Amino acid sequence: MAIHHHKRLVAIARPGDPSWITIQTPYYIDDVIFFKNQFYVVTVEGVAMVCDIVDRMASVLTEVLPVSGIGLQYELKYLVEMSGELLLVVKFLYDYNDHYEDYDEFFHDIKDPAYKTDKFEVLRLDILDKKWKRLLNLGNYCLFLGFNTSIAISAENYPGLRNNCIYYTDDYAYGYMSDKIPGGIDMGVFDMEDKTIRPHYQGVSNCYYSPPVWFRHPS
Repeated sequence: MAIHHHKRLVAIARPGDPSWITIQTPYYIDDVIFFKNQFYVVTVEGVAMVCDIVDRMASVLTEVLPVSGIGLQYELKYLVEMSGELLLVVKFLYDYNDHYEDYDEFFHDIKDPAYKTDKFEVLRLDILDKKWKRLLNLGNYCLFLGFNTSIAISAENYPGLRNNCIYYTDDYAYGYMSDKIPGGIDMGVFDMEDKTIRPHYQGVSNCYYSPPVWFRHPS
């Protein structure tokens, strides 16, 4: 399943399908995951839903649980499976554009970068209690978030990775929608313990077209 057309449409392709099936939804979708034989989506407002594909032209979205207590509409959200549980990860961004009422003034005074990641919060879905519960520690796991499918990996199996950390790439849409705000530069490693951010790529990788993506080497 893939999200396209500015988060308004989702498409699915199953084994044997001659082409992708595009499905319209009444919501803007931030992320999607296949978890325990069901498709889960999270809307830009922070509502998790189960997506039931009825046929090639329609789908039914059933609300699972909204997230409350934190403002979510303008943040980035990711669904991740970790050790058999469903996590919702929220990336909080600081956008310098928010302090300008005039876009021309903003572009004249543009900084590098024009936005940056401030912090992350992780929530775990408790299906029995029907609650999102904050998760303060990832244990031996680390998360990889970005424009493609987000994954959780045990750091024990990959020497060099730091457990209890979130590795992220620059997938903020506005960094790829203007010829004056380069994307691909807001990347780092967020430590869940001390809340610090360290770079994982030291070079300059500005890009005006496509966000960087993660690739996992087949084991």
